[in-house]
Order: sequence, then C-alpha cells, then structure tokens
Amino acid sequence: SKGIGWVRCGDRIAYYQNGLRRQKGANYYTLTFTVTFDHDCDEVYFSHCYPYTYSDLQMDLLALEKDPNMVRRLRRRKLCDTLAGNACDLITITSFCSDPAAL
Repeated sequence: SKGIGWVRCGDRIAYYQNGLRRQKGANYYTLTFTVTFDHDCDEVYFSHCYPYTYSDLQMDLLALEKDPNMVRRLRRRKLCDTLAGNACDLITITSFCSDPAAL
C-alpha cells in the first residue's frame, strides 16, 4: 500500500561462467543472489536491471537536446509513429561538419 517502487536489493550477488557449454562452444553463465523478504504477502518482482520506459527515454533525449555540448553533435527528428501511437525518433549523432543534406 506504500507504493515504494523499484529498489536495488540482494546479498551475495555473483555472476560467473559455469561448467555448461552451448552447442556452438559458447559458455553458459549463472547469476545467483540472496533476497530477504521483510513483509508477508508482499508482491515482489525481480528484474536484471531497472525498467527503462518510453517516458524515461523521452526525458533523457530532451535533456540531451538542451545540453549545449550535445546540440552540436545530436539531431532528433520524428521518423514515424509506432503501432501504439508513440513517436519513433531518428537520432543522428555526428560532428555535423559535412553538408547537412548528406545526412
């Protein structure tokens, strides 16, 4: 009911190559960790990394566009709309020393 959200937790976190091999010779890896649950009946989800949402992306791109050091290197324009109706941006990162029409 408190809506704490995503938190980083866990002890004895290890990621290592195990003894199993894939058919093409590559190795398998194992991730192990220990988590202690403080409350009964909590709803808990595990993620290998924090969720990165479309809104997060838009905020990060806007911050880059406002950064005076990035404005010389980054261009953003709408390429199309996704099936969900979100803008799908085309990001160009370059020195912009060449003819803009060539980009």
